[in-house]
Amino acid sequence: NQIVEIRTLIKELGREKTVILSTHILSEVQAACSRIVIINQGRIVADDTPEGLRAGAAGRSIVLMTLKASVAEAALKIRTLTGVENVRDVPSAHGTSGLRIECASGFDIREDLFHLAVREGWVILELGLEVHSLEDVFHKLTLEDRPLASA
Repeated sequence: NQIVEIRTLIKELGREKTVILSTHILSEVQAACSRIVIINQGRIVADDTPEGLRAGAAGRSIVLMTLKASVAEAALKIRTLTGVENVRDVPSAHGTSGLRIECASGFDIREDLFHLAVREGWVILELGLEVHSLEDVFHKLTLEDRPLASA
């Protein structure tokens, strides 16, 4: 497969040389590159690993949680945890509660959520961090400084 061969070539060359890959196909960038520099209007707006860019995209961590419990009760109790800035309910399957929990930068409250759920007798069906794609990062970094078009 040509795509795999090109990725392999880029990785091999990258061990000894700097490879500059200019593309809008960010899935290929993620598969082939260990470092990404994003340039917007002639300025470097980001320089990091793919993982570092995705982790820093939100500025805060977002935890997604699905459980069997009253969404109002769960949200009220989750808001009391250290680091929690906002809790919103999100659509979920019948009989379950979906929550989107925004935390201050540097806080990972998943363990605290687990212990709270145990104390409250909630059944956790899903618990994880929201993952940002490189597309999300690129759009955030290149669109947020764009001036609004005049009418």
